[in-house]
Amino acid sequence: MVFTSIDLSLAPSNQTNILDNGGFEIWQRGTSFTNPANSTVPTADRWYPYKNVSGAPTANISQSSSVVVSGLYSLEISISAIGTSSFEYIAQDIEVYQAYAGKTITLSVRVNTTLANVAAGIQDSAGTLYSSVHPGDGIYHTLTVTKTISSSTTFLTIIIGCTSIVATGNIYIDSAMLVTGANAGTFVSLHPAIDLVRCQRYYEAQHFPETVVPVLKPASGGGNAIWQFVPFQVQKRVAPTVTSTLVSVVISAVGGQTGGDSADTGAWSMSGSAQSFVGGASVELTRATDGGLASALIEFTWTASADV
Repeated sequence: MVFTSIDLSLAPSNQTNILDNGGFEIWQRGTSFTNPANSTVPTADRWYPYKNVSGAPTANISQSSSVVVSGLYSLEISISAIGTSSFEYIAQDIEVYQAYAGKTITLSVRVNTTLANVAAGIQDSAGTLYSSVHPGDGIYHTLTVTKTISSSTTFLTIIIGCTSIVATGNIYIDSAMLVTGANAGTFVSLHPAIDLVRCQRYYEAQHFPETVVPVLKPASGGGNAIWQFVPFQVQKRVAPTVTSTLVSVVISAVGGQTGGDSADTGAWSMSGSAQSFVGGASVELTRATDGGLASALIEFTWTASADV
């Protein structure tokens, strides 16, 4: 009997994707970004724009539902002005980069473009290694790059885009996969709920619905204040920056007042975050003058950002 031996180095990987939102399905901040600047807030969750600062190109980033490989969406980079010696990428910083120091990792991503010089890259303290460039034939191709990460690296970043812009046009990016080892992993879409939870570790946007809360009067008198704790859906990697926006306040006709409930939104102001923790935050709503209130119906929205 002859046994068949298997060379595991040639076998496809079934590892979990190291990248968050590799399918570009989660867009909590919006679906269209007009010429975002270098290293501003992410576009699709966990993917931020990466471009030269001086002589930068003009490029919009948006969600595409028409040029897609898997799932519902891809990410589109639309370059309308070349700039000077310019490049345009999307990038994702790997949070726990220390876990990959000294290890070999492989990035694969599906890209569709008619532009030249479009590639994928892995960047660490030792430099950037790029894949072969896309042939520019307007169909999807898989770009793959394998790199052994520096044992002393201080960061790890994945980049996908145009290394040298010589013409205007579009780049469509989908199905990005990062795994350990020298073999590209087969991209498999995560369940949307799992994908969202992974992204919410870094950013979360919520709507706090109309809720009756007590009004607490300061000891010195003369005003009203509400402190409202908002729990996060997902624990953040660090205490996030919380921004809140007041939608409405309706005061109750109690505590000696006459008449029915009435809108009082204009008399109140809201701070972004009085205290922020990895599991939630408290926001403060204040009224400069005493409204003689015992309770109020409040509604607001908030975001919590803990991006790498």
